Amino acid sequence: MAPDAPETGLKESFISKPRLTYSKMAIELVKVSSKGQVVLPKEIRDEAGVAERDKLLVITDERGILLQKVDERQAKKELLSMLDYFGEKFRKAGITKADVEKEIRAARAEKYGKAGS
Repeated sequence: MAPDAPETGLKESFISKPRLTYSKMAIELVKVSSKGQVVLPKEIRDEAGVAERDKLLVITDERGILLQKVDERQAKKELLSMLDYFGEKFRKAGITKADVEKEIRAARAEKYGKAGS
């Protein structure tokens, strides 16, 4: 394989594996360990700004698995904003905290049976 084949986007990486690159996207082949662990290649961690102890969101759908870095401060800010939004909607609708807790217990009982409530 040629070291660089720009017409296909296929390149040799420093560990002699094919690596696809398009614009800012990079694709590497990794293995899953017996414990379900995956090592993100250093070059990809560096490009994505992922460091030790960072949190990643794992999203699955019919197409596969996507990992997305989570900015905890931004996530907390967005969650609080969402809680404020729904809190106001609940207040306007006359829904109380006790109503919400009752619905949560009912949903858990339906999902897990009486022992899970």
